[in-house]
Amino acid sequence: MRLEYGPTTYFRKRIDYGSGDLPGSDCSHIFLRLKGSAAVECARIQWVGFRETATPDGGGGAPLTAKVSDFIAIIVLAAGLSTRFGRNKLLEPIGESTMIQHVVRESLESKAKQVIVVVGHDAQRIRRELKDYRCDIVYNEDYEKGQSFSVRKGLSRVKKVADAVMILPGDVALVDRGMIDAVIDEYSTCYAPIVTAGFHGSSGHPILFDKYLFDELKGIQEETRGLKSVVSRHRPQMRLVETSEASLLDIDRQDDLVRLAQASADPSER
Repeated sequence: MRLEYGPTTYFRKRIDYGSGDLPGSDCSHIFLRLKGSAAVECARIQWVGFRETATPDGGGGAPLTAKVSDFIAIIVLAAGLSTRFGRNKLLEPIGESTMIQHVVRESLESKAKQVIVVVGHDAQRIRRELKDYRCDIVYNEDYEKGQSFSVRKGLSRVKKVADAVMILPGDVALVDRGMIDAVIDEYSTCYAPIVTAGFHGSSGHPILFDKYLFDELKGIQEETRGLKSVVSRHRPQMRLVETSEASLLDIDRQDDLVRLAQASADPSER
């Protein structure tokens, strides 16, 4: 994160420390203020960030009120075979649209700046469903090999300016922009390496990864538990945002549509 105001530059940088420097953690963010050739440490906070109120000269005067929003990309995973469901579940109706249309529409109407949809199985049918949606569609030729391949394919299309990426399976059928924005807002206040939506303490989707984890995400493999391996390594620093039961509801089998209908009918769970 880099902010420039006249001669003063503020930026965020990750620094690795030993456990003796930061008890209970081996990572932190360090915030520096650069003025001319001098560098002054402003704050050091364990895996979190802040929006600093400052003046262009670092001294008195009116505080800066402009907020620089983070660039969040969403990768919607829509390449799976839907083997357990029996047919392509992403084409199932959700209200007046299909499941994939609903998930992509809510993503586009959220605070995210880029929405990427990874397709594979039934790619042409999914493309037709999304022909009127302003999203980036990328084809994963290795879709039969597992979700890790789709995540890596999606990452290849994330813009370089992205501060974080959100992974959202296309079968989280009741996701809405409020859930997505809740995760983004939490990230923008703490800059934790991983932020996930959840319900009653259980983590679900969507799940957001800070850019410092992009290299780890690019190296995930199905044989080593894919995304779960990254989450496990950074679980102590992960932040969970309480949203609704919808964050836990994905569709694997046709029986899951019953649970979906029940959750949809209960406004207290949304």
